[in-house]
Amino acid sequence: MEKSSANFLKNIIVIIFFIIGAIGVMLPYTKAFFLFCTPFALLSINIYVLFLVLKEKRNLFWIILFSVVTLIIEIIGVKTGLVFGEYSYGPTLGVKIFDVPLVIGLNWVLLILSSVYITCRFYRGNLIFSSLLSSIIVTLLDVLIEPVAIKLDYWAWKDIVVPIQNYLAWFIISFLVSIFFHKVIDFNGKNNRVLNFYFVGQILFFIICNLL
Repeated sequence: MEKSSANFLKNIIVIIFFIIGAIGVMLPYTKAFFLFCTPFALLSINIYVLFLVLKEKRNLFWIILFSVVTLIIEIIGVKTGLVFGEYSYGPTLGVKIFDVPLVIGLNWVLLILSSVYITCRFYRGNLIFSSLLSSIIVTLLDVLIEPVAIKLDYWAWKDIVVPIQNYLAWFIISFLVSIFFHKVIDFNGKNNRVLNFYFVGQILFFIICNLL
């Protein structure tokens, strides 16, 4: 019982983190401080979740690989406008490489990994359907993300309006990575349950930020 409570506490910390962050960036008196802390906070929570997930050792290589792959996709997107549309990153997300924040690759991977973990438990063995559902929920999350990202200067679109191309890119990238994750990631470890809380935490963060 005590072990179960300890595991729950380790996981619920993730949701509490996102709720505090959402309130902090939206309140006038704390906004500047929380925005300054955003890249450090995002990197910290990602590493925390990664630490728990990586107790399943075989996941490490694939998570690192796809963090690099998605970072490269973002760099191509920023430089050419051919992937998501024409956009640029602001200063909020921290240190950049070729105009893309370093934290973006890992964030992409954990979002997709979380969505795959959620869907594969309900549709185990149905690779295509589970991957489609995973990519749909990740893309729907981006619908929540976009207004907040623009408001908090995560990134900005050339024509202000978010292009449909962006959502199509999110869907396609998430779908392809989801298929691969279904094949290579070990989702049976008990520590992977933190991925549920990570995805819910992200949803709550952007819902709160959209409402405040």
